[in-house]
Amino acid sequence: MRVIDKINVDEFRAHLDNEIKAEMRQNFDSTWNSLSKEELNKFSFWYQFWWCLYFVFESLCTCFINFIWIKKHSFFVNRQAVRDKFVAGVGGEYLYVKASKAIKGVDITGYRNVNSSNDIYVNRRRGIPADATVINVSPVATLSFKDKYVGILRMGRLMWERSNGKTSHTYYANTAYMEINITDFKKTNFSLYYRNTFGKGTLLENRLFNKNFELRSSDEQDARLIFTPLVQEELLGIKATSEKFKWDLQYQNNKIIMKWKPTSWQDSYCSAYKVKFKDRERTFNTIYQEMKENLLDLHTIAYVATLPMVGK
Repeated sequence: MRVIDKINVDEFRAHLDNEIKAEMRQNFDSTWNSLSKEELNKFSFWYQFWWCLYFVFESLCTCFINFIWIKKHSFFVNRQAVRDKFVAGVGGEYLYVKASKAIKGVDITGYRNVNSSNDIYVNRRRGIPADATVINVSPVATLSFKDKYVGILRMGRLMWERSNGKTSHTYYANTAYMEINITDFKKTNFSLYYRNTFGKGTLLENRLFNKNFELRSSDEQDARLIFTPLVQEELLGIKATSEKFKWDLQYQNNKIIMKWKPTSWQDSYCSAYKVKFKDRERTFNTIYQEMKENLLDLHTIAYVATLPMVGK
């Protein structure tokens, strides 16, 4: 029986709260001190108050609120520019890359922008109409697994636009998936869902596993070799401690695909959306807590995705 490297969430959490948090604090303080009073004033109460009055007056004069115009207004554009400048200085991508090295066998090696239709639509995010135009997506992180396999991770916001010829509307969604390319795995395709339809799928020895998961496989014998009793126990343990999000695990065409629905508007890099600049400590804790939660989720997801390879 092969030995599984047990997931150690407490050890990883301690790494984040010590080394990564300390480095983020250093970057944070340096970047915060580089912001001018004029830049910080854009987030002050009275600055926002008078602009809100202006928007109300504008809407009353025109009898409607032009949302497209508002979003493009210098008030919002300038504030977002300050947020982007701040997050770039904090070095979010660098911190994610460094923190990932504490996940056993998994490294984030970098980020890249991929907006192709194959990346967005195929087995990725349901509910996006075929005639929609994707206008903004979070970067894709490139991954290395056990120094042997390569993969990608997309965890973040997704925006698309639809038009009926007269008006257009913008929609938002959250998406999260991880893909690992494997060339020396079994030819059997399988799907493991975080739910169960009784009487369907491939039933294994563990009745509790069959009750909590629905496994579908093109070869039942191979499924038993992949999902050994030890792997089944591990998956049940992870499910019991990770009820906050649900995931689907698939293996098709030499790819392990892990899909899940994050609990919030997560990004696999530091985001500027939540930066309010109301208070220095509150701002720091908001960004760090978001990053910590994302990495803890990635820590668990990466472990689940590589568990089937134990029995190969």
